[in-house]
Amino acid sequence: GPPGQAVEIRDCTFTDWYGRGVAFYNHENGLVERCTFERIADEAIDLDHYVQYFEVRHNTIRHAPWGIVLNDAARNTVESNRIEDTDIGIHSWMYDKMPRTDLNVENVIRKNTVLRSRQSPIHIDKHCVRYVIEENEIEGEIVVLEPENTVRGNRAR
Repeated sequence: GPPGQAVEIRDCTFTDWYGRGVAFYNHENGLVERCTFERIADEAIDLDHYVQYFEVRHNTIRHAPWGIVLNDAARNTVESNRIEDTDIGIHSWMYDKMPRTDLNVENVIRKNTVLRSRQSPIHIDKHCVRYVIEENEIEGEIVVLEPENTVRGNRAR
């Protein structure tokens, strides 16, 4: 069917969840803002297949395997979040059975603070292109596997 529209999640607290904190599939023009996610057993925030034009901003994430995941999502903004104690703080990847040229493009990852990631603070996988990754404060190294991305002005602690 047509994508869901304009879901907004604001000022919520998610703690001690067995699965994902919040997950969206086939939605557009949404917002996750000023929420706290602690001790989540899976992704804290998951923008999954066909999610577009979401804003994920000013959230706090602690103790989750993955902080914010963009999986086959496009044209989203992840900005000004604080992410601590994850395996990967912000992770974007393509599901290998979903190869479409309009997925995993033009996401913006800006002004996030990602601390104490066990693997990588920001990991942008193969087939993820035309991203802007800028002005993030991180511990560790940003991993970007495609050359067609912009990485600038990030600061390592």
